[in-house]
Amino acid sequence: MDYGRFKYETSKKQKDARKKQHSMEIKEMRFRPKVDTHDYEFKTKHIREFLEDGNKVKVFVMFRGREMAHTEFGRKLLDRVIEDMAELATVEAQPKQEGRRMNMVIAPLPAVIKHAAELRLERAKEQRHQKELALGHITEDARVDESDNTQETDKIVVQQTAHSEEAQSKEIEQTPTGRAD
Repeated sequence: MDYGRFKYETSKKQKDARKKQHSMEIKEMRFRPKVDTHDYEFKTKHIREFLEDGNKVKVFVMFRGREMAHTEFGRKLLDRVIEDMAELATVEAQPKQEGRRMNMVIAPLPAVIKHAAELRLERAKEQRHQKELALGHITEDARVDESDNTQETDKIVVQQTAHSEEAQSKEIEQTPTGRAD
């Protein structure tokens, strides 16, 4: 094997490895110390979705004007977020005051990260299946139970390509010059 071929194959392997890995993003959610119940629930729902996707979340409370005199309200709010997200996340960076902001970082639990990875794989399989359907490589009959999904799909694709090759060879035989136009 020549060196150029070796470099090509190693770059392909590295590219495939990068495709499969998921980099953890840090999402942000901003609160105010006097947040209402509906706003709090709405924002914690988004935090929950971020954590379930396997991302870290930086939660911060912004203080303005006289609110700086009562930073304990912001601390209570962040403690409440910690309690509500206890089944999904751990606190990576404890709440601390930095100027007019009080920040903390929460990270998903390992079980949540594993579940998120499984969901990403399922979504990728579904997208690949939809793409193959759109391109006409497989038919809707290729949908089978999850246990033999790849084997059955491969069989149908092989059968369809064999049928299309037979059709092309018949077309070649029917043309008077012996070549397909």
